Amino acid sequence: MTCTWVRVLYDIDFGMVGTPSERFELPRSRKIIKADAYASALRMRVCARSQDFALHHLAHRAQTDADGVSQSWAQLGLVVPKRLAKHAVRRNLLKRLIRESFRVRATSLPAGLWVVRLNSNVNAVVIMTQQKRLWATQLADLWAEGKRFSKRLSGTKTVAIVDSDSSVTQGLKNE
Repeated sequence: MTCTWVRVLYDIDFGMVGTPSERFELPRSRKIIKADAYASALRMRVCARSQDFALHHLAHRAQTDADGVSQSWAQLGLVVPKRLAKHAVRRNLLKRLIRESFRVRATSLPAGLWVVRLNSNVNAVVIMTQQKRLWATQLADLWAEGKRFSKRLSGTKTVAIVDSDSSVTQGLKNE
């Protein structure tokens, strides 16, 4: 319901399909919940950057949960710190925009952990419809660039190299 409100009130086109009466929300299975998953994704280098956002991606293979259900889909994590967006209204707006842009593109993104991080101070930015459209455009470009990065990365595979002292190190090898 909240995302419909964002789309209608601010007239931001995320390429959504559906009627306004539908409830647009991100299911729990599409959210990164655990702190160690955030840490793992944030340790990876930035795969895409825009003026206000940075995108981290950690690709992973299909995992099976306790019920035997395969979890091979994209999951979203958000990092919107108080020091960069002082007011809760700004932080919540940014989170809604990021969630909705992810929800629209989630099925086309490769499986893995995707963390969007706010990386510039937006405290002095006047929030008008034009600024919200700019952020939506930045996020669309961010996802497109992240998708290209993931495709390039899938051409690289990780191989284990055993040293003479029997310690295992990892290296990257291009196919």
